[in-house]
Amino acid sequence: MAEPKVKLTLGATLPTDTQYENVQPTVEVEADTFEEAADIALAQIKSIADKVRSKNPFIIVEAKPQDLAEIETLVDIDGVKVKWNPAQHRYQDNYLSGSAFSHKFIQDFPADKISSVMAAKAGVPQEEILSMWKTNAEASTSLGTAIHAALELYGKYKDTSMMVKGDLTSAIHKNPFLKHVIDLFYKDRGDEVAVYEPFVALEDKKLCGFIDRLLIVDAENKIARIQDYKTNPDIGKKKGILAPFKTVIENTELGAYWLQLSFYAYIMIQKGWTIEGLDIFNICAREQEDGSLKIELETYSHDVIDISEALKA
Repeated sequence: MAEPKVKLTLGATLPTDTQYENVQPTVEVEADTFEEAADIALAQIKSIADKVRSKNPFIIVEAKPQDLAEIETLVDIDGVKVKWNPAQHRYQDNYLSGSAFSHKFIQDFPADKISSVMAAKAGVPQEEILSMWKTNAEASTSLGTAIHAALELYGKYKDTSMMVKGDLTSAIHKNPFLKHVIDLFYKDRGDEVAVYEPFVALEDKKLCGFIDRLLIVDAENKIARIQDYKTNPDIGKKKGILAPFKTVIENTELGAYWLQLSFYAYIMIQKGWTIEGLDIFNICAREQEDGSLKIELETYSHDVIDISEALKA
């Protein structure tokens, strides 16, 4: 089972070249692993530090070997081995993940600037607003992780449950909400053949990551679809997509997701697979006219985006 995706909020107090003056930026990032999120966040903090001061450069110190936890080895579907640090949630040997790739082409949310303005207007501490946002993000991440695990539980272990229990009870989470999500997603999908959380990697290009669901369309001819689960109540929210994809995909949360899935598609294509397309399954509760909530499964599909030139940058 893949390590859950993580969100990280990182703040810093950065002295400037002016005596007694500092800036306090906060950045929030999401990645497949903690270490990737930390690398992205630290790079953003360093970028800000380099802009506000010329003395005492901001230095990111690499962890020493003795500081690293025991390294595990992940093996991809074709036997490619990638070293993994579970304590730091980090791929070793400079491997790039799908979330780290897509994040390079998404405009950063100016959390420090916006929270500062909001704090001044509302008369509350800026730290209170940042903490509120962090807690909100943690709630969203926890919900998404639970739904991912419940869907994987059924898809991956339903046959095991039948062999052990004689029925599907061990593969269906007992929480009523999660059970409803499972019923909703797997309705009319009984004949589908899929691989859940396969780890894929390209050793020569140092690319790797976990695919939520690889739908096998034709195993003999190696045809598949890359699929992902989301729990985004505002999937159409504006998102700043950067060049060279700014005019290729829509500038929304959904548009940003296509970059990450295309990254996995690129890996699979290099392995000789034909990827028919990409699918996002967005699971969220929508308020009805009578005030009740209805859990809905929104399905979005897109062609694979050519990211080959962006990988060369």
